[in-house]
Amino acid sequence: MPFITEGELTFVFEEGWQVTQLDLWSFHRNQFQSVGGGGCKAVDILAMGPNDIAWFIEVKDYRHHRRTKILELVDEVAIKVRDSLACVYACQANANDADEKIFAAAAVRRKKIRVGLVLEQ
Repeated sequence: MPFITEGELTFVFEEGWQVTQLDLWSFHRNQFQSVGGGGCKAVDILAMGPNDIAWFIEVKDYRHHRRTKILELVDEVAIKVRDSLACVYACQANANDADEKIFAAAAVRRKKIRVGLVLEQ
């Protein structure tokens, strides 16, 4: 079963799911993050199941450290989703890493997009 560990949390997906840590992609870190003067963000997990949905999942774990950002959580997540969508679309055409390019192309072909927020407090 595919799984992703984000901080102290591990997410286990059913067989047939494709999952990746989008914010760790080489394309994001080395080619996309600095677009427009830097500061492009990414969600933590991009997941695709056997259905035709691409899930953009952000993980926030405040069990040990409370949130101190001035920006509202909903706005922070919205920015990350916006930047992640742009990153995935750019990646399918411009990535140097073949696996990332293939994953991005598969995500772009999905008929639906969903956003998930995992919030631990």
